[in-house]
Amino acid sequence: MNGLWQDRDVVKAIKKRLGSKSPNSELFSVHLLEMLINNIGEPVHKQVIDTGILPILVKIVKKKSDLPIREKIFLLLDAAQTSLGGASGRFPQYYSAHYELVIVKKYFSKRASILCSILQKASTALEVLREVLDAVDSQHPEGAKDEFTLDLVEQCSFQKQRVIHLAISSR
Repeated sequence: MNGLWQDRDVVKAIKKRLGSKSPNSELFSVHLLEMLINNIGEPVHKQVIDTGILPILVKIVKKKSDLPIREKIFLLLDAAQTSLGGASGRFPQYYSAHYELVIVKKYFSKRASILCSILQKASTALEVLREVLDAVDSQHPEGAKDEFTLDLVEQCSFQKQRVIHLAISSR
């Protein structure tokens, strides 16, 4: 029971920060929300819905011209609604919020430059990882497990998800 109240308090604090005039404060709030959703799951999803954060996120995307926050919210809602099963999943509210943004197409106003940027970042990350792995001594493969290499693998995984999302949303 104590965890539920903590979840509620944290989600309410995030909601408060989402109303901030500072774009950085909003962006960091969305990052924190994403981490909570990814690491805690269902209890946070319930709190996000109960506290009314989804309509606030949609409103931010519709009204803000700050591209990083818009992109982050769109990707968060897309990932959440996909992982939760879409319109017929456990929390269809995420699907509704995501679908509203797709319909409005507010997110896609600078789509061409975003598409090139996503593909370029993915290509660059993969190229750097390939060079690092090629440089690893085959006699000592533990060199591929250093922090830098693992960070590159994580970055490539993230970029892969973005490219997959791009491919799916471009249909």
